[in-house]
Amino acid sequence: MQREFLKNLGLSDEAIDKVMAENGKDVNDIKTQLNTAETERESYRSQVEERDTQISQLKTNNTDNAELQKQLTDLQSQIQTKDSDATQQLSAAKKEFAVKLALKDSGTVNSDILFGQVNMDNVIIQDDGKISGLDDQVATFKESMPYLFQSTEEPAKPKIVAGGNPSTTSPATYDLSKMSYKEVAKLKAEQPEVFEQLTK
Repeated sequence: MQREFLKNLGLSDEAIDKVMAENGKDVNDIKTQLNTAETERESYRSQVEERDTQISQLKTNNTDNAELQKQLTDLQSQIQTKDSDATQQLSAAKKEFAVKLALKDSGTVNSDILFGQVNMDNVIIQDDGKISGLDDQVATFKESMPYLFQSTEEPAKPKIVAGGNPSTTSPATYDLSKMSYKEVAKLKAEQPEVFEQLTK
């Protein structure tokens, strides 16, 4: 989120500072979660490498025991499967964090609701970290769900009118008994509604 965008919405510097601070907290939370996930992945990877080394040593030292060799091969296969699963989970978490971060910068008022609408199968995180397949979806959401986005239009400015006491002059009153024939005829021609009320 950029300060200039908030300034264009007419927010004061104090309000902008508060919004930016809150947005910074969300971004930092997502970055912390991502760093934690990457640290855990590296820890698991080193554990798997250590086990692979131990399995290789066991295979070398126990070549005459066929049953043990089979168990070691099965164990190695399970470890590789778990490593593959962990890598996929980490990739999915990275993708989720990147999309949530991008949605926060898209001008949405609620990135969690919008995230639920994103088709993650169409989103691809490229090697350089850029996201493809999300901009089109966000553009569609802006058309179909504009209430989830901050308005980029200038807010309507209120019309201010000068205050004061209302006018105390009331419409003219007519007394037909004191009017001449010409005045009555003129009133009937120019203001037939008033004339009709007076003659009821």
